[in-house]
Amino acid sequence: MLFSVLHNFVFIKSKKTASTSIECALETLITGEIGQHRRDAAFLDDGSIIGSRRTNAKKKKNMVEDQSKPFPLNHIGASDIKILIGENAFNKSTIISSIRCPYDQRISFFHFSKFCSTEDCINAKDIGNNEWIKDRFYEFLTSKDHRSEYKGKEHFYIGEDLIIDKFIRQENLEEDLKEVLNSLNCSNEEIEKVLNNIPKYKMSKRSNTNLNKQDYFNSKSLEIVNTTLSNWFELGNYKKINNIDQF
Repeated sequence: MLFSVLHNFVFIKSKKTASTSIECALETLITGEIGQHRRDAAFLDDGSIIGSRRTNAKKKKNMVEDQSKPFPLNHIGASDIKILIGENAFNKSTIISSIRCPYDQRISFFHFSKFCSTEDCINAKDIGNNEWIKDRFYEFLTSKDHRSEYKGKEHFYIGEDLIIDKFIRQENLEEDLKEVLNSLNCSNEEIEKVLNNIPKYKMSKRSNTNLNKQDYFNSKSLEIVNTTLSNWFELGNYKKINNIDQF
């Protein structure tokens, strides 16, 4: 997460949506430098906050003076951020997050969860065993793995209220990011620096292979994603597919 006092915005880091790259790019508006993939949380003198991008961040909770407040862990939720920075600051800020085509998001989580490697799927496709890929993907979607059940609710909503003012879509990253920077009244120099130095952290291995969405989905898995992430289609203006042949 990011909270910028100068530019009056909060970035809420959702999951498997290029959020690390976007967070590091926007960090430039706070520190003047593109953020690094791994870093500890930082509480700046002007009141700005940079959330942790480490999995062991809980060990550093002593950095927070008020122990009753949440610590800015990686992927901290919207309600905890509101408590951390205060209701007044939160309500006055432009709230930004990232989103991604629901089908790609679930495939990304599928590989990230270690259910199946990209290499295994490539090998299966090469020998014509596409049904094995579809079966493994369906197994992931119906598992109790928390990644298969992620809906972004803790990042996009507080209670039932959508709190995101600006979404940056992974597929339209540079254009959406530029629009956000303009809305924050950033200088031309700041905009140029951010857009010319967008990092590409956690790039999918799948993007440079012959794998496509149709390789993963059967009718049952398609229905699961369409239902589980139904609101993402509207939030990101994505096309909902009702038949696998439409991919």
